[in-house]
Amino acid sequence: MKNPWNISGMRLLWAMAIVALALGFWLTVRSARKTPDYIRWIERKTEHLEQLQHMRTALRANHEAVAAFEALDHRQPPELSGLIRETIPGVAADIRQRETGPAAEGWTVRRMEVELEEAPLNRIGHLLYRAESARPPWRLVECDLLASDRNPGYARVTLILEALEKR
Repeated sequence: MKNPWNISGMRLLWAMAIVALALGFWLTVRSARKTPDYIRWIERKTEHLEQLQHMRTALRANHEAVAAFEALDHRQPPELSGLIRETIPGVAADIRQRETGPAAEGWTVRRMEVELEEAPLNRIGHLLYRAESARPPWRLVECDLLASDRNPGYARVTLILEALEKR
């Protein structure tokens, strides 16, 4: 069979090898130039994946917390006046509602301010323990103590407590 281009077999192989080598070189250079872009793209995708995993973990924790509150027998925290009377008898308490706001799945966050005149300091921790042990619990947000000038071991106490409730 006659070669239509009049090229010998060896020359054809060398020509194909040179074309393949040039193509390989061009692809290598192109890949090397694109690699930093690909690395940045992969890093962004990795960051997005990590953010999604953190969000999934937080969402799972939120669902578990809501389920724990939904499983409670009582859906309202105990009245603070009763807790104070039982824990620190004889101390005058001024209890005011501060703010309320919506929480997850029909629950409401309620904040209360409690002012105690001349309260024994050794009973404040017990009051906070009882409030935190209640189900649903009261959580201490803020505490201000002003020592009494007249009675050592006593103070004027202002507490900001919050709790979740569902009516």
